[in-house]
Amino acid sequence: MIRFARIKKGTVVYDLGSGNGKLLFLSAKKGAIAKGLEINPYLVFLSNIRSFFSPYKNQVHTYWKNFWNVHLGQADVVFIYLLPWKMKKLEEKLLRECKKRTVVVSNSFIFPHLKLIESDKKNHVFAFRV
Repeated sequence: MIRFARIKKGTVVYDLGSGNGKLLFLSAKKGAIAKGLEINPYLVFLSNIRSFFSPYKNQVHTYWKNFWNVHLGQADVVFIYLLPWKMKKLEEKLLRECKKRTVVVSNSFIFPHLKLIESDKKNHVFAFRV
């Protein structure tokens, strides 16, 4: 997923359902400003504690939020691992809110209409462009 994102210094990354923050820290290591949106408060706490004691504390931020209620207009890259029956609804949100050329990297599931730009079927990773 990180490879498909093509992260450079200053890239703004959103991870929708960021869990323990693994993708956030890997993104920050490449120079990104990484924002995690997570509904589990314990995972948010864990991720923020990890960030505070890491060299990336100014780059990794995790928020206790439902990503359906967050505007994604700042994102250059969006990471997702969502359920297949939510992909159409998420696609509509991304098309409405993201700027053109935003890269969306999905673990396992594809979008009905976004342009597929790269795929690794063996590892079930797909990259799309808004």
